[in-house]
Amino acid sequence: MILSDAIRLRLEELIKERKITAYKLSYLSGLSSSVISDCLRGKVKEPTISSIIHICEGLNIQVGDFFNSPYFIDVEALDRLDKKNIIRTWPTSQLKIVGDAPGTLLLSQ
Repeated sequence: MILSDAIRLRLEELIKERKITAYKLSYLSGLSSSVISDCLRGKVKEPTISSIIHICEGLNIQVGDFFNSPYFIDVEALDRLDKKNIIRTWPTSQLKIVGDAPGTLLLSQ
């Protein structure tokens, strides 16, 4: 599952459990209602950890409780999936290893 989907589903679940609105969560967390709304609509692909912490504070839960959900089993970040797909479809003759970090790739033009 993509991280943004897991976060969206978990937010929906927690809002429903607590019988509050997205607007109420924005008030409790100190985040703008647009940030909460964008997370719930999947518009924000990877919310900052700061936003997650504020949401958890608003819900009166620990960050670990937020991520302690089946939604986060085998979750992957969107950019990592995109990189995998780019590398899989890019001709290997055009890939060149650069830098000191293992697995660092440069796509030659």
